[in-house]
Amino acid sequence: MCAASRPTNKDPYSEVEALWRSVRDFESLDKAPLQAQPWRAELLQEPETDSRCRLLKSSGSCEHARIYEIDAPGESHARAYLWPGALGEREQRNLIFRTLRDWAKPPNRSNLWPPPEPQPGEKQAKAKRRNDEVEKNEDDDNDQDGAQDGGRTSRRPEDFDSATATPSSSSSSVAPSEASPKARKAAKSLVEALDAFLVQDPIVATDNTHGHDAEKIGGAGDAALVERLRWVVLGQQYDWSTRTYLSEDAAPSLPQELRLLASEACKRLQQQLGDENLIDMSSTVFDAAICNFYHAARRPSDRLGGHRDDVEADAVSPLVTVSLGLPCVFLLGGATREARPIPLLLRSGTLLILAGQARHLYHGVPTVLVPPQLQLKGRSPKRLKSALPPRLAAIYRGSAIPGEVGGLEVPSLLDDSAKHIRCGEGTDARASLEVLDAADAAVKFRDGTGVDDSNDENAAESSSAEAIDWLLARARMSFSI
Repeated sequence: MCAASRPTNKDPYSEVEALWRSVRDFESLDKAPLQAQPWRAELLQEPETDSRCRLLKSSGSCEHARIYEIDAPGESHARAYLWPGALGEREQRNLIFRTLRDWAKPPNRSNLWPPPEPQPGEKQAKAKRRNDEVEKNEDDDNDQDGAQDGGRTSRRPEDFDSATATPSSSSSSVAPSEASPKARKAAKSLVEALDAFLVQDPIVATDNTHGHDAEKIGGAGDAALVERLRWVVLGQQYDWSTRTYLSEDAAPSLPQELRLLASEACKRLQQQLGDENLIDMSSTVFDAAICNFYHAARRPSDRLGGHRDDVEADAVSPLVTVSLGLPCVFLLGGATREARPIPLLLRSGTLLILAGQARHLYHGVPTVLVPPQLQLKGRSPKRLKSALPPRLAAIYRGSAIPGEVGGLEVPSLLDDSAKHIRCGEGTDARASLEVLDAADAAVKFRDGTGVDDSNDENAAESSSAEAIDWLLARARMSFSI
C-alpha cells in the first residue's frame, strides 16, 4: 500500500509518480487509507464534473464530440485535449484484432522481432553477468527469456535515454530482406503463435495444461507469447537505441485505420477550437505510430516512466494517443519535473491529444489498474468469478461496455469511416499469414496485394472474440500516432 506521507528527496513529478506506482486497482482508492490521501483527490476521473476541464463548444459534424481542454501544470501555458468514449466497442475490438492478426508481425519491429544477434564477446559477458547476479536463475541463458523478463529488448522505446543508450543487436538497422536465418525463424514462430492465439480461448487452453509447461502447449504458450509483446512500431520504423529512422521500405506504411483515426480526431478538434487554435492540424501527415502493451501478468513492473518526447525533429505536430483495454493513470506533467503532474484516468476508448507546446511536457504511466479478481498469482490467467458492478465496469472497460459512457451517449468517432475501411476503401494490404520471408511480406504491403474481403474480415474477427475479450480484460494497449 502507499505510504501516507510523500516521498522525500525527489522532484515533484517523481513524488507523484512514486505514489501512484503502488496503486494496483481502482477499488483501493475508495477505501482507507488511500481514500483520505490528498493526492488521491487529484485524480481527474470525471471530466464532465471536474473544474480543471473545459468542455469545448461543438457544432455541425462535431455536435456529439465531447472534447475537454486541460491546462498543463506549471508555467508552460500548454494544453491537452481529452476525448472520453471517442471509440466504441466495435472500433476498439477491430483495432485489437488488426494488431494481433497483421500489425504485430514482421517486418514491423517489436521487442520480439528481430531477435538479438550474438555479438563478439557477448557470450562471455553474459556469463559474467550471471555469475555476478547470484539471485538470478543460472539456467536462464536463453535470449528469448531475456527478452521477456527484463533483457534489453524488453525495454520500452520511451525508456531509452539519449545520453546513455547504446546500440543493441535487437534494433540494428537491418532491412527485412537482409534478415538473418535466426530472424527469419523468429518471424515464422511469432506469426504462427499470434495466429493460433486468435482462434482459441486462451483460458481454456491454459486450463488444459494440467501443470505442464505452458510454453509447449498451443493456446497457453500462445497466450504467454502475447504477454511478452510489449511494443510494436508501425509505419516509419525507428531504431530506438541509435535514435535514427530506418529506410522507408523497411516495413509497411502506417495502417490506414490509424491514419484515418488520428486525422479525423485532429480535424474535429480543430473545428471545435476555431480561431483559438494556433496550430494547423489539418495538414498533419501521420506516418508512424507505436503500440504499447501493458499486461496484468507483468503488473506492477509493466509501466512507462516519466519522460519527454524529444526524438522527433517535428515535436509540434499533434500526437494522438488511443487507450484500449484496462484503465491507467496517466501523468500529465509540465515542461520540467518541478511541476506537479495531473493524474488522468484514461479508460478504454479514450483519446488524448497533445500538440504544440504540449508535446514537450513530461508524461508517463505509473500504473495500470487491474481488478482484484484478475490480479494474477504466478502466471495463470483466470476468469472473473462474477460480473463487475456497473460503476467499476465503466472504470475498467470504459466505452467497451455497450450503452452510456460517463452518463452521456457518445457516437463512435469512426462509426461511418470504419465501414469504408472494412469494405476495402483505402485499406492497406496485409502480408501473408505465413511470413517465411520478411522481405516478401514488405513487398506485399507496399504493392497493395492481399486486400481483405469484408466478409472474410468479419468472420475472422468473430472467431477471435474470445482472444480479444481475454486481452481487453488483461492488458492495456495504447497507440501513440
